[in-house]
Amino acid sequence: MSEETTSAYFVKKRRKQTTSGSGDDDLSAQVAFQPTLSNSTFGGAITMLPSKFYAKPCHELAKALLGKILVRQLPGGELLKGRIVETEAYPGETDRASHSFKGKTPRNAAMYAKAGTAYVYFIYGMYHNLNVSALEPGAGVLIRGVEPTEGIETMRTLRKSGEQLRVHQLCNGPGKICQAFSILTATHNFHDLTAGQELWLEEGIPSEQDVPMDVVEASRIGIAGYGAEWAQKLWRYYVRDSEHVSKRDKAQELKQFRKNAQGTSSNKKTSQERSRKLSAEGLDER
Repeated sequence: MSEETTSAYFVKKRRKQTTSGSGDDDLSAQVAFQPTLSNSTFGGAITMLPSKFYAKPCHELAKALLGKILVRQLPGGELLKGRIVETEAYPGETDRASHSFKGKTPRNAAMYAKAGTAYVYFIYGMYHNLNVSALEPGAGVLIRGVEPTEGIETMRTLRKSGEQLRVHQLCNGPGKICQAFSILTATHNFHDLTAGQELWLEEGIPSEQDVPMDVVEASRIGIAGYGAEWAQKLWRYYVRDSEHVSKRDKAQELKQFRKNAQGTSSNKKTSQERSRKLSAEGLDER
């Protein structure tokens, strides 16, 4: 959806709200609406991620963002929410595939802003992509996959042909996320994600946070043109088995599964050997 189309959608919605009210509503008052913070998913205290959360090295932040909730407050107050399930790390000027590889420019300046700043750029003449600046200058994390949890019907309206899409197809790609959440370069690039207005992140759902996520490390998407060295780096992170991921790497999933299985077997064997040794010495592990 273009910026013009998105604007038209909101104007139409505001007019509908105005005409359906008591007759005293003023369109200008709707346009001047000031967003406020939402409560958590369970209606408790505000759980917006603080500045210190984002002050992490790029790869650490990319993994930490998995399971967090992306929140967009639309003009009029409606909230759109989704759980982040896929990210990509772009650690700055050392990364040939990063927009900051050749240094700071007017386009990538948000990547050099404080950690927790939104870097939104326009690509292919039709898509907006959302990134979050990390601790290192010029480093950022691309939000690549989101599982919609609130405001799904509005997301369908904002997505092109969204009525025909299944829920897992609404936000399984960076451009799709920005369409569904109405995130635009003109309005959200350089946005402070800790300000609590229009766009921010919250803690994930406690029941899911309590269980360690099975995170897959895979190669990034769409950067083959930067050379094999960069295309093969495992700098994409996603939640295994999530159907909201843009593209699964089944070979890498199998490789990591086997590695984890070997590690578990090795740890179990080591523990058994240690127990036998202590027992032979007349000791125990307490």
